[in-house]
Amino acid sequence: MPIPITRLAERLAPRCALAGIEIALVGSRGEVMDVKPAETAELMAEGIDG
Repeated sequence: MPIPITRLAERLAPRCALAGIEIALVGSRGEVMDVKPAETAELMAEGIDG
């Protein structure tokens, strides 16, 4: 079963944030959605991977 792209982006956002990479998704009509990591980035920095 494929993972929806928004869910995938949300899962990758904390790791990308640690590397200094920001993620944005662009819809078919040009709408932009910034994917921001929440507290998960702090947890990953402490070595706790969810």
